[in-house]
Amino acid sequence: MMQESKSSVLDWDGTPEPVLDAALSPPQCVFIEASPSHGSGADEPRHGAHGLYLSLTTLTAYRQNIAALLVAKLGERFPLAEHQRECMETAIYEAITNAVLHGNLGISKHPGGGLEGLDELGELVAYRLAQGEFALKRVRIEARWNETEIEIAIRDEGAGYDVRPIEAEGDPQCGFSGRGLMIVRAMADRTEVREGGRCLCLAFSR
Repeated sequence: MMQESKSSVLDWDGTPEPVLDAALSPPQCVFIEASPSHGSGADEPRHGAHGLYLSLTTLTAYRQNIAALLVAKLGERFPLAEHQRECMETAIYEAITNAVLHGNLGISKHPGGGLEGLDELGELVAYRLAQGEFALKRVRIEARWNETEIEIAIRDEGAGYDVRPIEAEGDPQCGFSGRGLMIVRAMADRTEVREGGRCLCLAFSR
């Protein structure tokens, strides 16, 4: 069992999928999740007329399939080929997973290999998601598009990371950010790490 001493246990379940779905259905384009410590009016989206913006707690970003939801909502606004949908969903899923695990939950490395390592990882994730200190941090997702490109930025509130060793080594054992970044780069047409590793931007050609 985890032996960490953190903030009080969180008595909250996050936002359910039907609420998220309705909140982003056209013409709606912004969803700022209210939580026990965060009002719904504190965030402001940066996009212009063509965009979608989500500000979610770590808890909701982890529990809901945000990647599939976001791609579906983009597909309601303009045509997306099946292959493009698959690439976008995979890349966004990996980026959000990195933002949640590596960023907001502060888990920089896999605890170990095999089933024992997976069990330990599962325990650590569950423990930290039960703590308000971790679970109420924000994952912010912003999608913008024009006639030629779709750009999606995923921001977390973690400590960030130095991407240079990952880029130099390409080592799949270097932690969640390394594995996830390699998958994202294989799926997206362009990627960029910004804000000291706290923001990953993905671009897809239309």
